[in-house]
Amino acid sequence: MWHDDSGGKYTYYLGQPQQCINLSCYNDRATSAKWSDIVKWGAFDGNSRIAFYTDADCKGTVRDWDIKHPNGYPGNFFLDDIDNKISSFMIWQFSKDVWGTSLPCPWDFKCCLG
Repeated sequence: MWHDDSGGKYTYYLGQPQQCINLSCYNDRATSAKWSDIVKWGAFDGNSRIAFYTDADCKGTVRDWDIKHPNGYPGNFFLDDIDNKISSFMIWQFSKDVWGTSLPCPWDFKCCLG
């Protein structure tokens, strides 16, 4: 679930790891994120990781967290210099490689997310 400065939120349900999710409708709006029920096993010291990217197609600056992060979630992307800059994300289970991409809605789609 994504949260933005205006109190809006957006929930996306993941289908599989290694798939890059382009945030299109929510591009450059996320200030924090939280997740649940995501695969925890992975090739990164036995864990999977969640990665947030500043560009589409899982490119650009990336910040990542262990799925089982002891403090839960990146509660404030400002602290990681990616606040309102997220364009895509991916679950790294086996590697950092993108195996496919998803576009929930067109990049030019405008709506009010609540």
